[in-house]
Amino acid sequence: MIRAVLEPHRSFEIVRRRTLFYRDGASVELDRSAHVRAASSLVWVGKKLVAVQDDANFLAVIDPESGEVESVTLPPSSEGHREFDDLRGNKKSKLDFEGAFTVKTSDGIALYALGSGSIAGTRDYILRARFDETLAILGVELVFAGSFYEMLRSTLSFSGSELNLEGALVRGEKLLLLQRGNGAPHGDILPVSAFAEVNLRAFLTYLEAPTTSDPPLLENVTAIDLSSFGRLTLTDAALTEDGSLVVIGAEEASPDATRDGIVSRVAIAFVEGDEVRCVFLRSADGSLLADKIEGIAALPNGAFHLVVDADDPRVPATLLTVAPRSRA
Repeated sequence: MIRAVLEPHRSFEIVRRRTLFYRDGASVELDRSAHVRAASSLVWVGKKLVAVQDDANFLAVIDPESGEVESVTLPPSSEGHREFDDLRGNKKSKLDFEGAFTVKTSDGIALYALGSGSIAGTRDYILRARFDETLAILGVELVFAGSFYEMLRSTLSFSGSELNLEGALVRGEKLLLLQRGNGAPHGDILPVSAFAEVNLRAFLTYLEAPTTSDPPLLENVTAIDLSSFGRLTLTDAALTEDGSLVVIGAEEASPDATRDGIVSRVAIAFVEGDEVRCVFLRSADGSLLADKIEGIAALPNGAFHLVVDADDPRVPATLLTVAPRSRA
């Protein structure tokens, strides 16, 4: 088990905030809003950032310098929808992509987005999107990975009372997975925040034939004890230039793994040995930042890009850039 402690020697300031609108605006035909919605993970694809959305079947390809956003259209639901929320009454039908990672391929880059698994069956899909070296999209496909998610659910040391897969990244030959830990207790089974690994090559091989092959088993399951910071739970992770693991934690009053709640604070946390060293983010006036940060991508010199999910389909997602605060 890794325990969370306060990091007194680091602090960050928000140096840029961009509201994310698609360059091409809304599309009734594609069932797409004019803005990026619930951005839930953030990864580098070349020099662009790609945001995965948990309630919209589009990838948002972001130029971090200009803020310009292009969309990649994903397959619709069986009812023909690509956006899902409580206002429409179809939230339970969303694929709920929450974590994403990339791997190099012979002709470019493949991005994989993982459903949260918080509703068995519906959210047990994995997206594979292929880009060429110019970042032109080569193709997208959805893979149903039910046996993989059932394996995750059955490993209670990782999933706890309710599975809610929130992040993924490649570290060497392993794929690191993050379990959020914001579920409701089920009897004696409590929610768990945790890391775990699977063999990356075995995982990619499994996705080629998920109905006829066994999923790779979890390795190195590590619980994260965040109890000293209330209900702080994990929402995404990234590796810095030196290979250090950094995670985002959000304290959200969600009653279970499928419903949103009020966010009271967020932290960038550095995994160092047997500790997770938390730095709570603050607004310019010094108050605790209460934006629900769901994605992180590392920059040089200790800076990060972060994406904010407003938990309101009418409100655009936001890209924040934070940098270490200089000390006088």
